[in-house]
Amino acid sequence: MIFDTLIEVIVRACRLVFHLLTYGLIDFLFEGTGRLIWRAFGRRQIDDFVAIVTGLLFWIAVVALVIACL
Repeated sequence: MIFDTLIEVIVRACRLVFHLLTYGLIDFLFEGTGRLIWRAFGRRQIDDFVAIVTGLLFWIAVVALVIACL
């Protein structure tokens, strides 16, 4: 009984850490890249959604280029 509860707490903690790391990675890769791209074109203030979509499209293009080179 107590071991089941302990295992459940450990599993939930691992899921929480995984979700936080995943969100942080997505935020860093997509939104950060999108903001860098827009700054390169001179735009300082952009919406978060625009930054995420721009970064997502950039990384899709990078993955497609890598697959094409293989």
